[in-house]
Amino acid sequence: MLRGTRWGLSDVSASIQILLMVVVCLLGEGCGPNGERPSRETEGGQESRETFKETGVTAAQQETGEIGASQSGENLLPSEIQELLNVLAMAPWEEKERKGELDKAIDRLAAAGDISLEAIMTKFNQHGTDLVFRQRSVRVFEKMKTPNGRKVLLDIALGNTHFKEHDVWGWAARAYVRSLEDKSQAAKLLVSDRSDVQNAALLAMKGVSLGPDLLHRLKDLLASPVNAVRWSAARVLGADPGDKFTREKVEMIVGAIERVIQLPNAEQRYPRSSLTHAEVEWHVYIQVLKEMPSADAALKEATAETKGVTRKCLLLARGQRGDRSALGGIRDIIQDPDAGMLRAWAALTLGHLGSEKDIPTLKRIAASDPLKRQPGGCPPPPGHAPEMFPVRAAARRAIANIEKRENQ
Repeated sequence: MLRGTRWGLSDVSASIQILLMVVVCLLGEGCGPNGERPSRETEGGQESRETFKETGVTAAQQETGEIGASQSGENLLPSEIQELLNVLAMAPWEEKERKGELDKAIDRLAAAGDISLEAIMTKFNQHGTDLVFRQRSVRVFEKMKTPNGRKVLLDIALGNTHFKEHDVWGWAARAYVRSLEDKSQAAKLLVSDRSDVQNAALLAMKGVSLGPDLLHRLKDLLASPVNAVRWSAARVLGADPGDKFTREKVEMIVGAIERVIQLPNAEQRYPRSSLTHAEVEWHVYIQVLKEMPSADAALKEATAETKGVTRKCLLLARGQRGDRSALGGIRDIIQDPDAGMLRAWAALTLGHLGSEKDIPTLKRIAASDPLKRQPGGCPPPPGHAPEMFPVRAAARRAIANIEKRENQ
């Protein structure tokens, strides 16, 4: 303290404020001539109000710090974003040694939310950007869990970006459905004509309530040339919790069953299975009808209106639902020498619904049914092809179930 100089409390307070300002400026990002902090608009060059406008964050929100966690959890500088993008672009062979660094970069970009989104998409759409960068970008958008992040994923999955890379579309579709809280929104992907995008949506939509528009689209997908899409569409129909369109849903599955025989590979063995392609399809549709809520009346009506394999599948579905009025038809299937594997499924169903009077027929079938198949799994060595008798095995199981039930 200088001699002869008196300091009041106000002078001390002002001095402390000046000292704190100097410390903040030295430890932070620097200060302007009047002690103010610089805006990122001037310091970072191109980050700015325009970027925030395009990502849905207003200038007022930027200036007042009112950016919510759903939009930005980490306020990154443009230079920081560029450094993280460089990490995102690392070569695939670097990823093993730098995995922690990559994961951290993905987390930080995702935490920044919409602030980082425009910069990522700019590089995403550039000619010459590696596929691996685009795949990692999809991971970032999924982790963002913001409306804009989901919109970008949807655009990528539907091919609505400058860059057209089919391999990324499926990645983006799967990431999009994982990011959804309301799985009914996955239906937006069904406008795509790509089977991987369609199937990603359908797998997420099991249990979603269906309306007329969605029913119409599912009807188209049931005729897809890709079996996974057909089966997933059928399962979405079967899992609809509502009963408003039950008759329509049953009719759609009936149509799918009737088209099975038209498949070019219908009679060929399904890979690593004892079933043919047609039998796999029928099994899927029987299970769908078995699980469809409130479908008993519609199934009875459809059974009366169909014949051949379609009628047999409907009878099996009804039997597996516990409908004892289908027992007569199921017993007829077992006796039909042209019913193939449907006879095995009929025997298993009879094991749950039948009685002691069915045991003599089942014993005869268990002893002499002629249907032979190769077991599923890996192909056996040449000259060592084992044989199995699926109807005989099903009949033995049915007998055991009936006897166990009768003896209780």
